[in-house]
Amino acid sequence: MNNIPNLLLAAGASRRMGTPKQLLPWRGKTLIEHQIETLLKTDQEVYVVLGAHAERILPVLKPYPVNPIIFEQWSLGMGNTIAFSVAYLIKKQGSMDGILIALTDQPLVTPHITTHFSMPFKKKNNNSSSQSLTKVGRVFQHFLTSIIFRNYST
Repeated sequence: MNNIPNLLLAAGASRRMGTPKQLLPWRGKTLIEHQIETLLKTDQEVYVVLGAHAERILPVLKPYPVNPIIFEQWSLGMGNTIAFSVAYLIKKQGSMDGILIALTDQPLVTPHITTHFSMPFKKKNNNSSSQSLTKVGRVFQHFLTSIIFRNYST
């Protein structure tokens, strides 16, 4: 089986929203619960990065088999949150085939989409680990490009 942990980013302050986006209602649950349930369908470990509202969000995570990560320096931004979390996962997991990074405020991402994003990391044979690392770099670069575009185009 491949090792592609899910990393759910939920550390932001939601300043413009005025209330934690993670706790907004969505289809009878909160946004963060919805995203956790989506990611759990990948059959991979789920890590949830918390920051600004960690004390309010942690109780919501209790019923779920997820691994919370608290990033005290969340105010440094998403890039620093990702860097901290990836370093944490490398230390905790060691070898991985990839990391699927998800955002709490994108509830229209379905289990089908998360599976599709994980496919480039799936091992076809035992000699594909170096190919997986190359693919991780390409997908991570695409992810960062889309974040930069989204943040500067609004």
